Amino acid sequence: MLFLGYLVWALMLFAKGTTPGKNMLGMRVVKEGGERAGFGMMLVREWIGKVISGMILGLGFLWILLDKDRQGWHDKLVSTYVVD
Repeated sequence: MLFLGYLVWALMLFAKGTTPGKNMLGMRVVKEGGERAGFGMMLVREWIGKVISGMILGLGFLWILLDKDRQGWHDKLVSTYVVD
């Protein structure tokens, strides 16, 4: 039941362009033009992109430290940025 509640909460936050962790930290995900990322984009970013980012020893997440735009592979996949 707790997992189901978390899942519903996370999906509601996806529609606002954020995730549970980013929401707590006051961060959000935006598209290249600066507008809020929508539900579909967030769904692809979180559930497909993050799987890809973690596949090869988490290199897609570590890429954030090396990239000039601070984008992980999951961000590059859907052309998004994380902002405060």
